[in-house]
Amino acid sequence: MEQYKRILLKEFDSRQKVITELTNLEAILNLPKGTELYISDIHGEFAAFDYILRSCAGILNEKIKDCFGDSLSQDDKNRLSALVSYPELVLEQGGKSRDWYKETIPQLLSLLTFAAAKYTRSKLRKALPPQYAYIIEELVYSDIALADKKSYFDNILSYVIELGEAIPFILGVSSSIRRLLIDHLHVVGDIYDRGAGSPQVMDELLQFHSLDIQWGNHDIIWMGGFFGSKACMLNALRIAARYGYLWDIEKAYGLNLRPLTLFSDRTYKANPQFRPILGNREDDFTSEEILQLEKVHQALSIIQFKLETQLIKRRPEFQMEDQVKLDNIDYLKECVTIDGKNIILRIPAFKRLIRLIQQN
Repeated sequence: MEQYKRILLKEFDSRQKVITELTNLEAILNLPKGTELYISDIHGEFAAFDYILRSCAGILNEKIKDCFGDSLSQDDKNRLSALVSYPELVLEQGGKSRDWYKETIPQLLSLLTFAAAKYTRSKLRKALPPQYAYIIEELVYSDIALADKKSYFDNILSYVIELGEAIPFILGVSSSIRRLLIDHLHVVGDIYDRGAGSPQVMDELLQFHSLDIQWGNHDIIWMGGFFGSKACMLNALRIAARYGYLWDIEKAYGLNLRPLTLFSDRTYKANPQFRPILGNREDDFTSEEILQLEKVHQALSIIQFKLETQLIKRRPEFQMEDQVKLDNIDYLKECVTIDGKNIILRIPAFKRLIRLIQQN
C-alpha cells in the first residue's frame, strides 16, 4: 500500500490536487460511454475493413441524420457522409469553390460538435489534428447566435480558406469526426488468412487511437512464422497460394519466391485439386499464373506435411501423433490409412514422394 502512496504523491502532492482529480474523474463517469466497435474475422480483406472504419459501421449516417434532421436533404446528407468517410477522394474531384468551402466546413464543425457532445473538452482536444486544434476549438465553441461571435467565426473561416488551408483542414476535421464516433475498437480474431490486404490492415490498426486485439488461429500462424517456425511459415505460404495472394506476400515482405517456383515447375504438373480459390478475382489471373499456383500449392503442401511430421516427432509432449499423415502412407501399395481405411493415392502431388521411396 505504501508504494502506491509514494507513486500517487509524485503527481498529487497536495489535498487540492487530489480533490481536483477526483472531481474530474467523477464528472467523466457521469458522461455517456463512448461507442465501442467489435469487428472479427477480417481475413485480410482490407477494402471491407477500411470501409467499416471510415463509415464507422453505419454510425456516421445516424449521427448526420440526428445532427441535421430535415435541415439537409437526403442527397446533401449522403454527400456529407461521403466527404467524412473518404475526404481524399471527394476533394480530389476538384471543382470546389470558395462558397462550397464556406458552406461545407461549418457543416463539418456542427457534426464534430455533435459527435463530441458525450466527451470532455480535453478528450476532444486530443482527437483534433494538432496544427488546427486551437482554431477548431475556437470555431466549435463560438456561439454564432451572438453577432460578435458570428463575425469572429466568419473571419476565422475566411482566413483558413484564403491561406489555402481548407483542404488539409477538412481532412483533419473528417478524421477527428471518425475518431470520436468510434471511441474504442475490439478486434476479435483472424486479421490474417485468405485476403491479400493483411499488411494494410495491420498498418491501419497501428495508427488507430484505441483498440485491443484477441488473436485468432491464423494470426498465431503468422506470429509463429515471424519467430522462426518453419511449419508455421509454410502453412501461411500454403494458404496464400490456395487463395491466390502468394505474389502479394512476395511484394509486401520482399520475399524471394523464385527458387520455390522453379522447384515447383520441375517437380509438379497441373492438378485441378490444388487449383487456387480466387472467387471474383478469377479474371485477374492468366491461365499460366493459375497453373503456377497449382504447382506451388502442391509443393508447399508436401513440404508442410514433412515439417509438421518432424515437429510432432520432435515434441512428443504436444500429443499430436494422430496428426502425423505421411507415416500412414504405404509407398509400395500407393495408399494411405486414415481412420482404419486404406485409401488409394491418386493425387499427383504424392506421386513424387512415392517414386522417391520406391527408388530408395
